[in-house]
Amino acid sequence: MSDRLSHFRPEERPFAERCLEWAETVAARRTPKLTPFLDPREKWILRTLIGGRTPVSVSFFGGYDGAERERALIHPDFWWPEPSDFRVAALAVEADRRFVRLTHRDVLGSLVSLGLKRDVFGDILLTEATCHVLVAEDVAPYVTQHLTRIHQTRVRVEPIPLEALRVPEPETEEKTHTVASLRLDALVAAVWRLSRGKAVERIRAGDVKVNWRIADDPDETLGEGDVVSVRGFGRFRVAEVGGPTRKGRLVVRISKYC
Repeated sequence: MSDRLSHFRPEERPFAERCLEWAETVAARRTPKLTPFLDPREKWILRTLIGGRTPVSVSFFGGYDGAERERALIHPDFWWPEPSDFRVAALAVEADRRFVRLTHRDVLGSLVSLGLKRDVFGDILLTEATCHVLVAEDVAPYVTQHLTRIHQTRVRVEPIPLEALRVPEPETEEKTHTVASLRLDALVAAVWRLSRGKAVERIRAGDVKVNWRIADDPDETLGEGDVVSVRGFGRFRVAEVGGPTRKGRLVVRISKYC
């Protein structure tokens, strides 16, 4: 195994190998390679493997500044891409908000049920009045035509310019917990009010991600800034780690995404 791949988790190595193949192809042919939408962990892997690799560079764009999921463009270092080169399209999903409140899970589930892969979809932006979805340009017409319902609610999908995107402010709930340690199982149990055993079960089952990678070791130690997601529960960020209490427990401020 290449030393460059040895520090990645086994399930991440196929993607890491693809990153190296993309870079080698771009270097040999001197033509750019556009990837599907990548999550933050995949972006980190790609940047780690080929960022600054002469004569290849990598750029990212997901439809707006600060997008979580973005397409990458691996390109010769003498060429600089424009936003249009990433082929990202924006769609507005309209539903009667008097009868339904669209959720991220509902919208994503309906998109995937169209038979398309997750990696052709970018961020889903929800506000009180709008639902905007970033998609790969080549699948936008298909989604516009075939996404007609979310659950039992009829919806209408229309293309919009990227400049019309409404990017919501992240909704978070701040809460302080005292925990015995910064172990993954301890924080998952505290945030979601689970027993330590239930938290360990979730982690062992592969239902927990830390910084967008599967984390199946309950003993893993977290730190400030780490983002944890638990399938079926949601996501939180370790906002601040304070000093110990008199009993030696740690005071941790958590931002839980609503």
